[in-house]
Amino acid sequence: KGALPGGLNYSTYARSGTAYLTIALALTSLVMGIMFIRDLNLHRRAPLLRILSWVWVAQNLVIAIDTFRRLQVYIDYNGLTRMRIVGAYGIALVVIGLLIVAVKMHNIRTFLWMVRRHLLALGLSLLALAITPMDWLVTRYNTGIILYDNLRPAIQLIVQPLTAEGIPGLIPLLDSRDATIREGVAGILLR
Repeated sequence: KGALPGGLNYSTYARSGTAYLTIALALTSLVMGIMFIRDLNLHRRAPLLRILSWVWVAQNLVIAIDTFRRLQVYIDYNGLTRMRIVGAYGIALVVIGLLIVAVKMHNIRTFLWMVRRHLLALGLSLLALAITPMDWLVTRYNTGIILYDNLRPAIQLIVQPLTAEGIPGLIPLLDSRDATIREGVAGILLR
C-alpha cells in the first residue's frame, strides 16, 4: 500500500471519488437518455454516437471501480462502519445504474424504461440494505482486522453504537494479545 496523494487523509480520499461517481451516473443517464430518443437512433451518425457512448459508460465503470478501491483502502485502514456499508451499497447501485444505461443503449429502450429500471434498482437496494445485519458484519470484520494487529478499527468499538447483533462478533477479542483491547472489550460486554 502506497502513500496517499498529497494533502489527503484517508477519509477525504475515500469520499472524493463518491461525488464524482454520482455526478457521472446522473449525467450519463440524462445524456444517454436524450441522445437516443426516437429518430436519433436512425440518424446516420448513430453508430458513432453508440461507440462514444460505450466508451463513456466504460469510463464511468472505471470511476466506480476506483471508488470501490478507495473505500476498501479506507476500511482496511480504519475499519468497517455502518456508513461504509451504506457507501458500498451506493457504489454498487451506481454500477447497476450504469449497466441499465448500457442495456438501454444496446436494446434501444425508452428513457421511461430506463427511469423505471433505476427506480426498481433503488428499491431493491434499499430492501437489501434494510435486511443486511450491519452490526454483525461490522464487528466480525473489525474483530478480524484487530486480531491481525491493526488496532485502528478498535476505535469503532467505542464511537459507533452497538446492538445485540454485533456482540457475538466481539467475543474473539477477549483473546487478543493486546491487554488494552482485552480489557476494553470485556468492559463493553459487561456494559
